[in-house]
Amino acid sequence: MKIGKISNRVYYDINPTVLLYVGKNKKVLDIGCGPGTLGKIIRNMKNYVVGIDVNPKAVMIAKKVLDEAYISDIEKKFPAKVLSKKFDIIICADILEHLHNPDSVLETIQKLLKSEGLLIISLPNVATWTVRLKLLFGKFNYTPTGILDKTHVRFYTYRSGTQLIESKGFCIKEIDVTPNGVRAFLPVIRKIFSKEKITSGYDDTDKKIIKSYPYRIYNKIFYPVELMISRMWKRLLGYQFIFVCTKNDKFQNRNK
Repeated sequence: MKIGKISNRVYYDINPTVLLYVGKNKKVLDIGCGPGTLGKIIRNMKNYVVGIDVNPKAVMIAKKVLDEAYISDIEKKFPAKVLSKKFDIIICADILEHLHNPDSVLETIQKLLKSEGLLIISLPNVATWTVRLKLLFGKFNYTPTGILDKTHVRFYTYRSGTQLIESKGFCIKEIDVTPNGVRAFLPVIRKIFSKEKITSGYDDTDKKIIKSYPYRIYNKIFYPVELMISRMWKRLLGYQFIFVCTKNDKFQNRNK
């Protein structure tokens, strides 16, 4: 099911693992598209990309790089022009943890996804080793970004994420991960490359990291090993779970 090879860069707004499942010549809906950073790459892979985001400024930027982009609070209502379409692929990359009612959003996605389409969901793993270690010492401190992002209203584990998705009529075909090895030390690494405190985003500090010799060595030699090990112990070593889903035919027939 994996298609292509994507560079494993240190991006906060791009999940490289998600891109492995997209392919080309598809109609794609990117829910929570932001300024279109992920969607732009998907569009460059010869796909038609529609984006939705609640941030008006982000959507203004996204309109320049995507085929369509709309301002919408998806917990209230999806845009009418989106509801009139059917999609080959729908992406919810790090979105559900920000929603008070993810159930209703997944129910709408059911209607938007083609019968043979793919739903790709990424969820941060609150049971990863770094969070477990902090809990061992009585710490559960919110941060500007990451798993304990202060804007998260829900937290998911391997099991709870699976239960939510399956309860809404989806069949999970594969669960992949992004590793939480070197990434756990990213704040320290970024401080080394910058004198200023960085809280979020892809900036000059990230560019310095990516261009550095140690990172190139890590990306070429150590990252594949790190990913392989993380896939062996997903619940402990995974930073994010990537759920690749299709519609559950039995669920569909039951609700007709």
